[in-house]
Amino acid sequence: KKENGVSISLVYLSKPLLSSISDVRQCFARSVRRKILQSHGIRKFARKNTVRLICFPFAGGDARAFEKFADLAPDSLEVISVDYPGHGTKRSEPLVKDINLLCEILLRELRPILATGKQTPYAFLGYSVGALIAFELAKQISAIGLPVPCAFFPVSAAAPSTWVTCVDPSLADADFVKKAYSVGEISKEAVDAGPASWGVLLAPYRADLYIEQSFIHSIVD
Repeated sequence: KKENGVSISLVYLSKPLLSSISDVRQCFARSVRRKILQSHGIRKFARKNTVRLICFPFAGGDARAFEKFADLAPDSLEVISVDYPGHGTKRSEPLVKDINLLCEILLRELRPILATGKQTPYAFLGYSVGALIAFELAKQISAIGLPVPCAFFPVSAAAPSTWVTCVDPSLADADFVKKAYSVGEISKEAVDAGPASWGVLLAPYRADLYIEQSFIHSIVD
């Protein structure tokens, strides 16, 4: 369906044919490619039809989250993984806590790819908070007249209008860690790292929760 002008596409996997995580990833990658081509109006799925899937990671994650998926994707599906400022390869950059500012930054970086969207169709895949970011970015792309994503694949994400924050990013470190661990958002290893390491380890995750919070506030406002 469409929500605020953004196409929401679902891909169904045939469970009896899947025997491993690798099978799931490969089947999903093929299904995504087919859906992008269909959304772009292409009905003959020749191997030469290259499409792009731009992936947005979960809170605290980085582009490495999609490495195994990218390795198993067919050559005709180009997987582009995004790193947010302060994450992964951009760890030296300041963290961003506002979704509009983050989308402005991502729009500048991705613009050369987005501009070729009519020649090489692309879609967005957002994992958890990444789905919110992808959703908001799609709206900004539409507003400035660039080719919009052919499809949007939200993974492990609620509808934007029903989104809630599970962990308050403004909590003090000890309370923040306790709450995040209780809802399964961080690992036991992160907890055991101790107060001396929490600031560095959890800063990207906390910043992404502020991103999530700013999105919710924008809907309320």
